[in-house]
Amino acid sequence: VDFRHYLFNKSFYIDFKALVSQARGSTSAITSLQKESSRYYQRPDAPHLSIDTTITQLNGYGGILEFIKGANGKWRYGIAAHWSSPGMELNDIGFQNKTDEIWQGQMVGYVENTPRGIFRTYEISLVETNFWNFGGEYLNSSWELEGTSLFTNKWGLDIDINRDGKMLNTRLLRGGPGIYQHGLTEHQYEISSDESRKVFLSAEYENSFSDDGITHHNEIAMALNWKATTSMLLSSEIIFNKSIDDLQYIDTYETGPSVHYLLGRLTRKTDMITFRFSYALTPEFTIQYYGSPYISMGKYGTFKTLADPDTRDPDKVFHTFNEDEIKYDENTRTYSIYSGINPEPVYTFDNPDFNFREFRSNFVARWEYRPGSVLYLVWTHNRSSFEETTNDNIGNNLSSLFKEPARNVFLIKFSYWFSR
Repeated sequence: VDFRHYLFNKSFYIDFKALVSQARGSTSAITSLQKESSRYYQRPDAPHLSIDTTITQLNGYGGILEFIKGANGKWRYGIAAHWSSPGMELNDIGFQNKTDEIWQGQMVGYVENTPRGIFRTYEISLVETNFWNFGGEYLNSSWELEGTSLFTNKWGLDIDINRDGKMLNTRLLRGGPGIYQHGLTEHQYEISSDESRKVFLSAEYENSFSDDGITHHNEIAMALNWKATTSMLLSSEIIFNKSIDDLQYIDTYETGPSVHYLLGRLTRKTDMITFRFSYALTPEFTIQYYGSPYISMGKYGTFKTLADPDTRDPDKVFHTFNEDEIKYDENTRTYSIYSGINPEPVYTFDNPDFNFREFRSNFVARWEYRPGSVLYLVWTHNRSSFEETTNDNIGNNLSSLFKEPARNVFLIKFSYWFSR
């Protein structure tokens, strides 16, 4: 059900959406759906969730209710609520990465479309949002301050600042208990040149940092668009990303009746280049190309385990292994965890360091050989490689990537329009 009603000369509107879903299948298939990362029915500290291995269908529902002032005048404001039940399942028709969530928020903003001073237009908004799950647990609240502007020379500047308070994370331990994490602050800045020019440039910087003083993320992205001719467009983007995550999930293991959750500090570096080319040889015949090499390197350390899932102090949730509790064997590239005076390890795991490389490309030729009738030729070229060690030499990584065997897919699509 999708409903929208305008009020007061379309200055305000009420937006309402409601949906239900039902997934049917074997008991094993529905049990698997209950355990998926979007819902985690196996979470031990959630009384509103439990796995039923006998059912053959999973039912869910969701919806949106919003009351917004979205036009006329310079002020914008509104209030909204969104919800999705634990059993809602939409992945057969789209993409859904989480359920079991209710959020309620309010927004106020100001829009200026008349040139003032150095600004051609600008807009600023403030949004406050609160989150719960269907068990009534309060998850966290967030604030977002966003500003977009266009200067008189047609350059643009966008700023986005987001603050998440201390949160109850019910997904970090992949089906384990929910734990409290420190709050997070995020900044994003983007500046861009005049898009009407033949050469269009943009640069973006993202930064986030946790209240734990360790977890942080930095990303720089630079893009170039060149309208070489009226029929040819070339664009490229380079992204450099470096981050540290102090609580990266690695594995779950058992010792007797006890279940343990292993996490580590992941230091990750990612580099990516994207190139696009579009050319219309004639109005009826066009070619397009997309290519993107991607390299990501991750190194783990400072391993830890769950110590007190019930505490509300994020600094006391986990215990970090000392040098007597965890040892590394360079010959076998394995870590061993010890407990007490037992000389034998209680758990052994492989070094989780990684070096992942990937190249993806697509070439598409489109020919409209008669009005309404089109012939497509598509070539997809992919290759990837993975190493259990880290290597931050870009040249070596690219060389190793293109030595890997490629997977090529060719596709032809033909359509013909029968006119009367």
